[in-house]
Amino acid sequence: MRGCGLKVAMFLGAVVVLTAGIIVAVVLTRGSVRTPGCTVAPPGDNAAAYTFTPEQMNNAATISAVGTKLGLPAHAATVALATALQESKLRNLEGGDRDSAARSSGFPSTAAPSSSTCGGSSSSRMSSTGTA
Repeated sequence: MRGCGLKVAMFLGAVVVLTAGIIVAVVLTRGSVRTPGCTVAPPGDNAAAYTFTPEQMNNAATISAVGTKLGLPAHAATVALATALQESKLRNLEGGDRDSAARSSGFPSTAAPSSSTCGGSSSSRMSSTGTA
């Protein structure tokens, strides 16, 4: 019986050493962990690269979809996306960004509108159905 216990202990020791070796190999060979997102950069200019988060990508898709559903030209979506990127970095800010009532108000900071002059709440204006 004693020989059997020694064989089991040697087997378990080998399993532990093998497992530790695999873990070390994976950790050392694994690349950096990246967060989900989409990086956009002009050709040859990585210094100007910008990475969008999943939230920003979702907001950009919503803005583009609303423009498409309303039958607006592609340039209108470009202007809307540029405005939203400038106003809020394409994030849906609670309470706006100090001078806006929604993702993109289009109003100068000296004439910030109230929700009633913008046509309701930001959620109704940004609805993909185009209804309040």
